[in-house]
Amino acid sequence: MLWTNYGSSDEIVLKQCTGDASASEPKPIWWHRSSRLQDGSCCGSLRAWNTDQCVDGRNLQLGATKLSSYTCDLDSGLEAFLEPSNDDTEEFLLKVGRNDQRCATVEGNSSLKIVKCEHASKWRKRNAFTPIEYELLGIDSKSDWESDN
Repeated sequence: MLWTNYGSSDEIVLKQCTGDASASEPKPIWWHRSSRLQDGSCCGSLRAWNTDQCVDGRNLQLGATKLSSYTCDLDSGLEAFLEPSNDDTEEFLLKVGRNDQRCATVEGNSSLKIVKCEHASKWRKRNAFTPIEYELLGIDSKSDWESDN
């Protein structure tokens, strides 16, 4: 993976995480909200932790079977975001693109597919945490950040 190289992209795949340090085994990837919306609020995409790669929800068609990453930018708009599923705070839809009706779903054991949201898998946040970078912010910076969320 070339994840921190402007202009690079990669296919996002689902695999069982092993936590093994060997390069051939998949590692857990943490995702966080990223990319400001046109009105300046947060957030319009999901970014792979400690990289410059966001989920690329642009121009995805229903039935697409690949979800890619791309180099995040500051004006990306609604590319990929989690939305609560039916007022459920534990389960989310992974919406992609600016069309409210397209979502990523899991098909079979580990394939991704773009479907209408009414037919999409539900996603859950696992092991959510507040990063140390946020904890180190001053009170004013935290207030500015929280007012955007």
